Amino acid sequence: APHTQPWIGETACADDGGRNGTTNRFVSSFWYADQLGSLALAGFTQQCRQTLFGGFYELIDKFDLQPNPDYYIALMWRRLMGTAVLRAHIQEAAQNPTIRAYSHCLCGRKGGVGVVLINLNNSVSFSTNLLELVGNREEYHITANTLEDREVLINGRSTKMKG
Repeated sequence: APHTQPWIGETACADDGGRNGTTNRFVSSFWYADQLGSLALAGFTQQCRQTLFGGFYELIDKFDLQPNPDYYIALMWRRLMGTAVLRAHIQEAAQNPTIRAYSHCLCGRKGGVGVVLINLNNSVSFSTNLLELVGNREEYHITANTLEDREVLINGRSTKMKG
């Protein structure tokens, strides 16, 4: 139908409720961020997450109510990546298929650009020069101490909720 936008739903990196220790850990966030970026490039305007609570790919853990790592990927993507998809041309990504680069117009900031860089290979490191992105610049680095952690760090700060 004219003027419709494609959506995709019920996707995950594992079926049947996910896998405890994998889909609710930091390692899953690489897949999720890559999925959000690749679906946007393919023209999908919405990605509906399978579950907020339930299974092991839930965004909020059903036992301790702590956000799982993918929650922070979804949160940062929603806050920063606008609906206008751009083509990221990062030399390191073109040279190595395990380096992914995505860019969008920033959400709610006229003239701003959001860039997501993902390294899917823990035995390859890379650096890139983003000098073209000068002026008021914010960087968010989402990391964890290990790939198996549930707690993620944003710019080195814990995201663990107190309570």
